[in-house]
Amino acid sequence: MSFKMRPEIDEWFARIMKGKGSPLATKFDCYYICLMMGFAGGKVAHAANAVEFVSTFINDYRPAQNFILGLLVAAEAHIQGVELADRTAVKRLLALYVSPEPSVGLTNEGFQRMNEYANGGFNAIVATYPEPPWIAADFLDWYLRAIQSAIDVNPWWEGMSNQR
Repeated sequence: MSFKMRPEIDEWFARIMKGKGSPLATKFDCYYICLMMGFAGGKVAHAANAVEFVSTFINDYRPAQNFILGLLVAAEAHIQGVELADRTAVKRLLALYVSPEPSVGLTNEGFQRMNEYANGGFNAIVATYPEPPWIAADFLDWYLRAIQSAIDVNPWWEGMSNQR
């Protein structure tokens, strides 16, 4: 299994990835933006036409790999009604989604679920920012407000921002 995105996601982000000095330099940057929006809003959606683009976390995201995996497990714990204090249940989620092979990071189920969060996040983005952006800075300014709003209204993350 691998990280997958729908082809229209590439097309939607294309203009702000092409600019010189764009903060979105890789396809994984776009995936990450969508993934975080999916996590923030608790949005998941299957994409039958998603295309594989990389099979592991790219080097730029390796330092954040455990954080991202933790968000996946936390999101799934909320969906499944698992209390994070229930060590046995959390270990079950870890075994389901996180690979014991650190270079991969995810099991097949983990890849599938993470891809569903990224797809759901993209759907949430285009629902409120329907036209592909022209200027990366403008989009990212909007994105920061939108993701904070999604976190604020999602009871999953209540109190999580205070636990840093």
